[in-house]
Amino acid sequence: MRNGIKEIAKAVGVSQTTVSRALNNEPYVRKDLRRKILETAEIMNYEPNYLAKSLLKNKTNIIGVAVSDIATSFFSTILKCIERRAAERGYNILFCNVDDDLEKEKRGFSIFRQMRVDGIILTHERVDLQIIEQLKAMSNIPMVACSCHFEEPRFISVNINDTAAAYDAVAYLHSIGHRKIAYLGSRLDEYTVGTLRHNGVQKAFSELGLPELDTYIDLASLGIEDGYRMGQRMLAVRRTRLPTAIFAGSDDVAVGLMNCLMDNGYRIPEDFSIIGFDNSIISRNVRPMLTTVQQPIDKIGTDAIDALIDLIEQKGLPVREIVLPHEIVPRGSCKPWG
Repeated sequence: MRNGIKEIAKAVGVSQTTVSRALNNEPYVRKDLRRKILETAEIMNYEPNYLAKSLLKNKTNIIGVAVSDIATSFFSTILKCIERRAAERGYNILFCNVDDDLEKEKRGFSIFRQMRVDGIILTHERVDLQIIEQLKAMSNIPMVACSCHFEEPRFISVNINDTAAAYDAVAYLHSIGHRKIAYLGSRLDEYTVGTLRHNGVQKAFSELGLPELDTYIDLASLGIEDGYRMGQRMLAVRRTRLPTAIFAGSDDVAVGLMNCLMDNGYRIPEDFSIIGFDNSIISRNVRPMLTTVQQPIDKIGTDAIDALIDLIEQKGLPVREIVLPHEIVPRGSCKPWG
């Protein structure tokens, strides 16, 4: 049976108000009495009524996180960073794994509202009009966009420059001699990882003078299985016009692609140079180790949660975009061509 303030007060022989003051470290309780109350609470396995306390203070210290896909290396890492930093600042995390399911996302937002979360972190933009209206209806809840952008409604966001990063990935392959380059990326309904990175790739293809016959683009999702399937399609469609280098829109896609190519008898990097995106933990644990575009994942998560908590506790912070740097990390999956 759960023991509360009433049971502790009865055991010690004091009022419930005195017990409440002692448990909340408030004044007007003698030191010896406070010690006795705390010892009794520990013996009786006292657990505070968290919900009642939250309602009383109009603050739950819970942050909702809508995660795009917890199965990917990027989001599992970023969620870990968010959770660690939130705990350091006295907050707990309630997360909804959207998993590319808009109905699931709507239910998640409804739960966030019912649980009276103090704030919400959004990690993807694949939304419909109903979700946009839902977000607008929750405008009293502070929100931050993490690794994504929202044109409407607008939030503080934490990102890298995805267009420049994608451009740099193609430019790197070009700088080591590759002229036949493929891009296996995200669908365009994901604005940040889809449209912005696609724009960077197209700009690089154009400015570096790569002929359309020697370039190839396929867009899907960004999981390992997606990389494998896109690799299969590329081998089937291109056949005798295969690229020599491939830019994968995530490290997970790159790993799935590498598995597909090696299953079909190809070698990495002898037959294909591959560059991924994220510098997630999987990029360092595959062989050959993956050349990749590094996002500062830890800092993205930390800055997002810090911005949200600052918004919760200070209110009225201006809407702004926090843009963090990226860089190319060369490893064994790429080699010069020609």
